[in-house]
Amino acid sequence: MKNSIVILITVLVFSSCNNKYLLEQNSVLKFKESYYKSWSSGVRNGGSGYTVILMLEDNLSKTTTNVTLEGIYFKDKYAKLKNQNNNKYQANIIAKKNTISNGDTFALAQEKEQIKEEIPFALEGNEAVVSYLEKGKQKYLKIVLQKSKKIQFPM
Repeated sequence: MKNSIVILITVLVFSSCNNKYLLEQNSVLKFKESYYKSWSSGVRNGGSGYTVILMLEDNLSKTTTNVTLEGIYFKDKYAKLKNQNNNKYQANIIAKKNTISNGDTFALAQEKEQIKEEIPFALEGNEAVVSYLEKGKQKYLKIVLQKSKKIQFPM
């Protein structure tokens, strides 16, 4: 009797520790474009970060696939994806915030002061994970983003 209770508790503990962040191997999501652009605000206290753009294949629509894109994990940050039109999604990720210290002296926030978000995925380089719902079930898909060249404006 005592052994069966221990076994039952062990099974329950291990089943509740199941990783809920499993990456999909085969997904209905197909992207014709996925890239990011780095930006810097250019104004005091504006910060810098990344804009991520995802373009779904033309034959995919959220109504036919029953899919809702929620957010993206990129560069140790998470941001919500916003629908720009039928198949285009965008997320803005703030990488660093600028701060003012000692009156008019302008300084970038120190790395040690920055709070690093804990994300549930080990990502390297241009890797990202898209968080989405498919028929009400939470799913995750790892993708590789292309870096878009910055647009240079003449001064």
